[in-house]
Amino acid sequence: MITKNIRIGSGTQVAHGSLLNYGIATIVAILLASAPVAQAFTSGSTGADGALDFTGAQAGTVIEFDPTTFIPPLDADKDGIYHFTTVTIPTDVTIRFRADKAGFAPIHWLATGPVVINGTLDLNGEVGHDSSGTGLRVPSIPGPGGFWGGVGRRDESNTQSTNGFGPGAGCRNPIQHTDNHGGSAGYATGGSGSESQTGCNPDNLIYGNIFLLPLIGGSGGAGGNGSNISSGGGAGGGAIMIASSVAISVGGKILANGGDSGVHLVGYDEAGGGSGGAIRLIAPTVSGDGVLSAVGGNAYYGRGGHGRLRIEATQQKFTGSIKGNYRVASLQAAPILLPTGYTRGIHVVSVNGVTAPSMPRGRIDHVDVTINTPFTVPVVLEGRGIPLGTTVAVTVVHETEGAFVVQSPPLSGTQDSSTATINVTFLSGFSHIFTHAKWGP
Repeated sequence: MITKNIRIGSGTQVAHGSLLNYGIATIVAILLASAPVAQAFTSGSTGADGALDFTGAQAGTVIEFDPTTFIPPLDADKDGIYHFTTVTIPTDVTIRFRADKAGFAPIHWLATGPVVINGTLDLNGEVGHDSSGTGLRVPSIPGPGGFWGGVGRRDESNTQSTNGFGPGAGCRNPIQHTDNHGGSAGYATGGSGSESQTGCNPDNLIYGNIFLLPLIGGSGGAGGNGSNISSGGGAGGGAIMIASSVAISVGGKILANGGDSGVHLVGYDEAGGGSGGAIRLIAPTVSGDGVLSAVGGNAYYGRGGHGRLRIEATQQKFTGSIKGNYRVASLQAAPILLPTGYTRGIHVVSVNGVTAPSMPRGRIDHVDVTINTPFTVPVVLEGRGIPLGTTVAVTVVHETEGAFVVQSPPLSGTQDSSTATINVTFLSGFSHIFTHAKWGP
């Protein structure tokens, strides 16, 4: 399964913000046989990205991790794999990862030397948007590798809430004002308060495996479907793997929690929480007394499911807090299994002939595509690594006027590069596009 989010604002502006959450067609858990004890472990880092060191940052600073702002830019191929020598995050410094800036692939930090995290790595999913004030129907943003939250109902335009996104997505309740809460998302465990999950792939609420292969983040909670303006669901927590050939020390925090649901006008909310993401640490020695957390986001009716955590070390000396579904395993000397398929996905090539950016942001304050045609226009999709004949479900979510789904014709061409064109009518204003492809093994 591949899920991709694209933000399109239309009318006079089409904001095409594409979120490619690298989903999975099949999940394969691979258990490596034990290698000879004498064989040294290596993270696989080439050291080409040098040292990642935020020692000079002022205490209390929150730094948005954006690989394009480094000199030279990091992760040019956008596969989420970084080759560092060392990593140093000092006390009272927070590095925040959001998919619209850090990228949509799960984060893989490889280091030849030690990794020291005394500050905070924040891969939390964004909180669902508050329904007070303007009440914009904007999906909440996940951490890298996670999935977006759904949006809430608006009575004045008779628009419905939407499901969350991802393999464990929370589901909207189609019954307005009656048990109208959106379901919380699942991952390692199911989201609670899920009476409204019926009919929305309930078997997919729990996914992934204890090996975290492949690495994948949390899913988004559904929007509320209550009276007046209902707020949106929380986004899924992101996914990060950190591997060092020497040691990892976490005296601070690594957070990949699901986002809470938004706040309803009358003080509570019917939306669902996002599920926790994934944290995997691999090194000869893993130590520290910090916090590792990948729990689900809170909602009025329960919370999102727990994410997955895994520590692999010869000397496991971590004495801190671990929150979520976790495993501790002995280190294997075999090479790190890195993803090779992150070119796989769905890319929006153009909207009404306007070329879409290769890394769209999908935000109201960042318009990716602008069109001035209030009619039906062609949207060209490109599939990469997806079986031919697969159809793509395209969900268009307007900021105020509701959502609808358009099904594409079958992808044609080659499996490495296939295309399909759909015709979509965009209303004036801003819209998001979410594309979703699913196929059998």
